[in-house]
Amino acid sequence: MKVDIGKKVQAAWELFDKGNTDEARKLYLDCLNEASEDARNMRFSVLMGLVYVESFSGNYDSARGYACDLCAAAGDSIETHIGIHQSGMVERMAGRYDEALEIFHRENVFLLAELPDNKAGLSANLYETAYIKLRTGMYVQAETVMRQALEAAEQAADAMCIGCAARGMGEIFAASGRETEARLWFERAITAFAEAGDDIAIDEVRAMM
Repeated sequence: MKVDIGKKVQAAWELFDKGNTDEARKLYLDCLNEASEDARNMRFSVLMGLVYVESFSGNYDSARGYACDLCAAAGDSIETHIGIHQSGMVERMAGRYDEALEIFHRENVFLLAELPDNKAGLSANLYETAYIKLRTGMYVQAETVMRQALEAAEQAADAMCIGCAARGMGEIFAASGRETEARLWFERAITAFAEAGDDIAIDEVRAMM
């Protein structure tokens, strides 16, 4: 049963990644019904998938509910950090920036206290904070925090995190009218995403350029 659910969870993620959110939701809900309470790790993965599906569908109340369930299902510090992060992501996507910043601040404090060596997690946390600063026109603060996100990503040697932070730097420079610098950052992002094997992210950056 666990193997079957694992395959279904992977299939649901692939559907979501292709933009088929309705089909992904149906499959995730099937998995949620099948995953028993003792299959905690699988339930956690399903809940995280549902947070993404509902957030990207604009169903933020539903996404908040699943994020709350995700936090409650956390079994260790890593999962606690992930649950907090997903809660912040929901609020950021919903445009509730003050609420999102408060959650990401809480995540940052938790990471530094409980997971000081998790530089990839720290990079993702700082990226979200920087992105909100960008969205609210606070370009100087956005650049400062995004550079911190990039530094943490480089310490983690995580190509995906490096690509996200470099892309973020490109967006900040582009928004503030510094097109030449923006292009250089976008090119660095493409290089990092190529190393990570993420063709979709590469296409997104090229569209930005």
